[in-house]
Amino acid sequence: MAVATGPAAAASAMKGANSPLPPPRPADLVPAPAPAPAPAPVPQPPAEVAPPGASSCRDRLAAKGVVFEAASPLRNGACGAAEPLLVSRLPGGVELSPAATMVCPVAEALALWTEEAVTPAAQHHMERPPTKILIGTSYECRNRNRQEGGQLSEHAFANALDVIGFAFSGRPNLLIAHQATEDTPEALFGAAIRAQACAYFTTVLGPGADEAHADHLHLDLRVRRGGLRLCQ
Repeated sequence: MAVATGPAAAASAMKGANSPLPPPRPADLVPAPAPAPAPAPVPQPPAEVAPPGASSCRDRLAAKGVVFEAASPLRNGACGAAEPLLVSRLPGGVELSPAATMVCPVAEALALWTEEAVTPAAQHHMERPPTKILIGTSYECRNRNRQEGGQLSEHAFANALDVIGFAFSGRPNLLIAHQATEDTPEALFGAAIRAQACAYFTTVLGPGADEAHADHLHLDLRVRRGGLRLCQ
């Protein structure tokens, strides 16, 4: 067998020396650790949501100059109200005496009735505006007409109030219980505001309706089927 010698052998040896070597074998690979799972989100308490229209109702009261403050939620068995207001003054500076607890829709109806019906009627018949609306009952956990075993009154939900009279500057208070029936300024004023109250409230009861309402005007916003109103 012939063996290459001389220049050919040298070239062959040099070629072998310059040939690229295979890459070194890597060390045994260790699997990379799996990424840690993302932390579970911390549960957040649900945001408190006011009843629909609650904030806009309060905004309208404030715009009319009604003085009120948010009262604590009322809870007493089946009675109560989630967001009652303590109202102390109505449009035109008419004071509620004493301040009364009611839900915002009742406060708004009372403010509108006072501004659009009571004050104009007082100016017309009494020749002076009212300074106070005298309140008998607002929120009270009880049955209708205080009867045992009956249905809960709207007073039990801060959805009603009883007006017992009006105060005027320079004259005695005008009380519903002592209101005259003849054509006096007092009687004409009382008849006017009672008739107009039914445009603002869904229930209006007063003297002549029944014995339980002989000395006050009961005003509430009870919801009835078909939008019916009870005005007596």
